[in-house]
Amino acid sequence: MQVFKNNKGFTLIEILIALSFSAIILMTLSTYLNFAYRQTSKQIEGVAHNYHTRFAMSYIEKTLREMDQTRITFHRSRTTFEGFNSQEKHVRVDLSGNQRNQFNTLLYFNRSTNQIRVNMRNEHNVLATFIEDIRVTEIIEGKLIEIKVISSKNNDSVKTKIYIPYKVR
Repeated sequence: MQVFKNNKGFTLIEILIALSFSAIILMTLSTYLNFAYRQTSKQIEGVAHNYHTRFAMSYIEKTLREMDQTRITFHRSRTTFEGFNSQEKHVRVDLSGNQRNQFNTLLYFNRSTNQIRVNMRNEHNVLATFIEDIRVTEIIEGKLIEIKVISSKNNDSVKTKIYIPYKVR
């Protein structure tokens, strides 16, 4: 009887050891990639919330500046600005957090939904989300106000000071 010796292949043990090492490397790599993906997602979400907060602030400032500067009234108790737009229509910017369904409210903050909404043609479109609060502080009564918009997700806030001559009620 003839015995063939073939040393060209791998033994079963060598294949199992190679597969075990490959599995360990792949598990480590997948864990790292999953961690990197989650961290990147959190950073992207944080940037999106920051963008919403800054966009809301710039829109509030733009809306106030578009009002007739000589006829703006600020109601402290309601945190509302009233004035006239370029078409001489009576308009409001309500930052109190209460929902306004009036046709002349251009912009309002809805605290229950954490949204700032624009009321164009009575549509109540969402301008920005994830807004926890908006605080208005008078620095110089009748001349200078500070508006602070606070994000509800990452405790980020944006504030600006606006020089507007206004009446106080």
